[in-house]
Amino acid sequence: MLQERTPKVSVVIPTYNSADFITCALDSIDAQEYPDVEIIVVDDGSTDDTKGIVERYGHNIRLVSQANAGPAVARNRGLREASGKYVAMLDADDWFLPTKFHKQVALLEDNTQLGAVHSGWMLADASGREFGTVEPWHVSPKLNVKTWLAYQPVRLGSLLFRREWLTKVGGFDKEMRQSEDTELLLRLAVEGCKFEWLKEPTLCYRHHSGSMVRSRVSEQAASMQMLLNKVFANPRLPSSVRHCESSVRYYSTTWIAWHLFQTGHGDATEDYLESAARHSSFTKSQMIQDWTAQFAFWHSTEGKDPDQVRAMWPKFRHATQATAAEWQRIENNLNWCLDVWTHYAQKNYEQGATKLQTSPYTRSSGRGLYSQLHFYVTFTPWLDGLEAVERLWSDATALGWVTNADQLCLARLYARLACRLLWCSNLKGASIAMMRAVKTGAMPRDWPAWKRTAERDSGNTRGRTRQQCNDELGHRTRKFVPQVVTTDPSVEADDATSQSLPRPRRNAA
Repeated sequence: MLQERTPKVSVVIPTYNSADFITCALDSIDAQEYPDVEIIVVDDGSTDDTKGIVERYGHNIRLVSQANAGPAVARNRGLREASGKYVAMLDADDWFLPTKFHKQVALLEDNTQLGAVHSGWMLADASGREFGTVEPWHVSPKLNVKTWLAYQPVRLGSLLFRREWLTKVGGFDKEMRQSEDTELLLRLAVEGCKFEWLKEPTLCYRHHSGSMVRSRVSEQAASMQMLLNKVFANPRLPSSVRHCESSVRYYSTTWIAWHLFQTGHGDATEDYLESAARHSSFTKSQMIQDWTAQFAFWHSTEGKDPDQVRAMWPKFRHATQATAAEWQRIENNLNWCLDVWTHYAQKNYEQGATKLQTSPYTRSSGRGLYSQLHFYVTFTPWLDGLEAVERLWSDATALGWVTNADQLCLARLYARLACRLLWCSNLKGASIAMMRAVKTGAMPRDWPAWKRTAERDSGNTRGRTRQQCNDELGHRTRKFVPQVVTTDPSVEADDATSQSLPRPRRNAA
């Protein structure tokens, strides 16, 4: 008697009233042309024709029906039915891109220490028209407890799991009606599961009004708060991560406010912005700049126009209780961020160069540009920032705005980038940025000491807030990062690294 073959990949599809989209999801699995696959569809109490469509689809599908209990319970039911070595989770309104299984299985087979392989994803509208790609590895090059918590680069269908790890942690938390995917990934990371990137998209994520994330916005916000409470109540959470609770709560609550705004619930954002402010060490002006940049970044990843964020400025001001004088001091910089910097940050360099030259908010000098750039370079999540800064600086040089003396400003921007990349666990990027700082004017003789300090402390930075990391690294690099003095009253005083610093030696050339 022939022994039944165990499928190598099990695909679990929880579905609720997905008749309009389920066929596309199933077709994308067939299109993988991967021989060892089983498909488990868990119908979570649908009232439309979802069940009938799946039954008519036929081959190689196991259909399980249950009363409506939410996606976490449905996924756990599918996981119990799964027999594959690897498990992929697919929402019924999304679809896989070709070769996903071949490439992610290959990585897992080559490295038995990996518990899961993550990837990017494409964005599509309700009709299936693709309009963008998300590449989270630029912001989160390492997938560990810190990056899952701080950046939450989560799209469940982009992952392929080793089933034994899902079983080990008990699957999804059934108490979580939303954000159950983020909670699972954090629990896996705390338990020691290792993740790796496949640096290309393997999923297409569909935006439509009926999706749970968009139709149950208040529930999403409450689930995120529950998630954070569960994470920080976990006794196995590393103490180094526990120390950054305030920073995580600040950015997570800021994301909830943005999510409410981008789903058309802007009036509900103020409570969350005020809550975020209570967890932040930023000044009022810094907080408003950070919210503007964060909202613009998240808007761009959703294929939306970052310029729409201007509509939130009255709420930002109200939540921080910024005075008219404080607002006037930063308004120019906020406009410049949306008018110019967002184009460079998204690598729209041609449009960025045009905006740089024509925007009334641009300060047309090296020091003026530094005063506009330094906060966004230090704190905001635009990819790695290195190429964007270099292109902007090159365009400003071509316009005759930057002199040789202004290279000191560029050196300092490189140093700031290095600090932020180090905080993101991107040691390679941090090293490149710091070496360019040295090349453009920072004192080479201090580089070995800085490098030793940075390498020694890179692990310790994971337990601190982003502000603390940059304050400390700024202090350690102070003796070779050049001071930039500005008399522009609209520029707020810089952070710890803006104290009096010695000028670097000039190169013989």
